[in-house]
Amino acid sequence: MREDEILVTMGYNHTDLGVGLNAGNNQAVAIPVVKKISSKTIGKSLNSMIRSVSLVLDNCDTSSSSFEINEIELSLTINADGEVSILSVADISAGAEAGVTIKLTRKK
Repeated sequence: MREDEILVTMGYNHTDLGVGLNAGNNQAVAIPVVKKISSKTIGKSLNSMIRSVSLVLDNCDTSSSSFEINEIELSLTINADGEVSILSVADISAGAEAGVTIKLTRKK
């Protein structure tokens, strides 16, 4: 049985179309660089990320605050090896952004 794969865009290559009045003059088109990654590999890495985030949250002490964490939203990246992270080193140099959104509610 074939293992399921997920297509992940790893970036873009630019190529000159070489057509039109300005042929050869930077009439570029962006072509996505796509890689197939095993769904099992991504799943293992995602599970590891969830465990790590859970450990961090378990250590958050909100007992002295009038607020509690209600919801957390993570922006994750997947690299060419299928590793899931909040922000990879490669993405930092490319100017990519990732973030964490935390929604707080007042304790009752």
